[in-house]
Amino acid sequence: METIGIIFAMEEELDRLLEMIEPYKVVDGVLGRFFTRDLEHNGLQFQLVLTKSGMGKVRAAAHATEMLVRFSPSVVMSFGLSGAVSDSVGIGDLVVVNSVLQHDFDLGSLADLSHQYPKESQLAKLMHELLIEYSDELEKIWSSRVSENFGRTPVVHLGAAITGDRLITSNAERAILKDRFPGALCVDMEIYSVAQVAKLANTPWAGVKIISDEADDSFDPVQVLNFCTEHGSSVLAQVAMWSAGLFAGHLKEEA
Repeated sequence: METIGIIFAMEEELDRLLEMIEPYKVVDGVLGRFFTRDLEHNGLQFQLVLTKSGMGKVRAAAHATEMLVRFSPSVVMSFGLSGAVSDSVGIGDLVVVNSVLQHDFDLGSLADLSHQYPKESQLAKLMHELLIEYSDELEKIWSSRVSENFGRTPVVHLGAAITGDRLITSNAERAILKDRFPGALCVDMEIYSVAQVAKLANTPWAGVKIISDEADDSFDPVQVLNFCTEHGSSVLAQVAMWSAGLFAGHLKEEA
């Protein structure tokens, strides 16, 4: 039976998915709690393992490591909120992450000796195709809600993310990131760590981020949390369930 692991940073991002998979088992780990449930998709059984890491690269890496050691998942995913970096994305958009870099990794004079290579997801294209296939369902549960509350039609993107250990909350910071990483669509604080640990463990990784803010002077932490609890957590939960079933079947076929 395949095991699919998903890591969230915040409780607000995870809660709705936990409601969907009740009753689940709780496993107390060294670093935190893991939630498991045996599920079935198209006649195929798989185990879903969830955890909340907390914000930041160190916590995400630590929880990804314990998840890999304790449960040996076939794939590890990072789901959660993200700020916009590119002008091509806006609030409510979904970004299927196909590569990720750290924006605060700086070796100074040693940079030429140790170039930072992006962590690339081999599963991103498959996940992007899944969300395009489920576009009608996304319209029902997500697009109309974004249109009503934010006056725009959300888009599903396939592209790069950047990760760092600070919230990007000013026009100046966003402009710097846009200049340094012109291909980046969004910025978060966890997904690079999950991808790096998965790569070291020779485990496939994937990630989906919802754009919750513009990562500029308009940033409001209360609005971001409200966005998550009132809107984002529902679509994160549904996309997580679709993705888990997809990857369980895909990995079974490749075995």
